[in-house]
Amino acid sequence: NPPYYPATKKEAKVSEAFKHFGEKDHLRLQDIFEALDRKKCFVLHSNSCTPFARRQYKDYKPEIVELSRADKEIIVRNY
Repeated sequence: NPPYYPATKKEAKVSEAFKHFGEKDHLRLQDIFEALDRKKCFVLHSNSCTPFARRQYKDYKPEIVELSRADKEIIVRNY
């Protein structure tokens, strides 16, 4: 699985990926996304559709994609 941000606190506690790629890493990933954007690179990023992720990338107008009835993902791009 990609290091998506956990959808719930319970998921965060049991997620192996989140133990190794936590909130600070997601914030660092946002910094990299924004640095590439400033350099005029085309950037595309996907993540779980959580309030945290939507707040992180709100300036890029993330697109919400429904994967199933319960799961959603955001697609963030600067183009």
